[in-house]
Amino acid sequence: MNFLTYLGHLLQYAFWNPFNPVLSAIAWGASLWGLFIGVVPHTNKLRHLQQLLRKINSTWRVLILVLLILSSVIVAAYSMQNRPNRPMVILSQNGTIAGDNTTAIINFYIENIGGNPAYDIDPTVCWAPESKPQYLSSPGISVTVFYLYPGARHMLPLHFRRNDLFGNDSNRWYIYRRLEYSDAPNEGAEYTEEYWYLFDFSTRSLLELSPTQREAFQPYVDEFLAG
Repeated sequence: MNFLTYLGHLLQYAFWNPFNPVLSAIAWGASLWGLFIGVVPHTNKLRHLQQLLRKINSTWRVLILVLLILSSVIVAAYSMQNRPNRPMVILSQNGTIAGDNTTAIINFYIENIGGNPAYDIDPTVCWAPESKPQYLSSPGISVTVFYLYPGARHMLPLHFRRNDLFGNDSNRWYIYRRLEYSDAPNEGAEYTEEYWYLFDFSTRSLLELSPTQREAFQPYVDEFLAG
């Protein structure tokens, strides 16, 4: 792993810590504090904040920023060094979203954040309109990713159209993704990760399902997987 790759992973672990997402608040706090002390003194419309900032000595402003950055770097580096020895394949929802009012194009990414390669990654996906979650659709063909080394990424594009059978007024759609993989090419230990999303055609947004939404969708997903 070269320095730039290491730096990229360090930033990723700082702003989204897969093992303890709460710790990511340190990096976000450092960013917000740096923006606060850098922008407020030069923005006339923020005079009330300027008065608040003057109460904090300039040395303390910089010291707080340095401490937040160092804490974030230390936490991120520690998380990277102590990631599990087994493979751990995660799905990122930060891919690109494109398409139009009738077509969704979502480029998900999977990444192995574990310490060993992952093999035979089998991604399953299905989707349904929120108003009729029993009408599941699926591409029908699963494309296996044969291996993914630690730190490596792979794109999993998802394209689907709103089906006229459901009516084009169905703006909100449920999406289920499952990743099954092994820690060895043959007869290894099997692992499964599940992800539940809500895609909104009107806002082009992708969010995690709430517990209530997942409870409504899961029986149909379970039936689909069992079938």
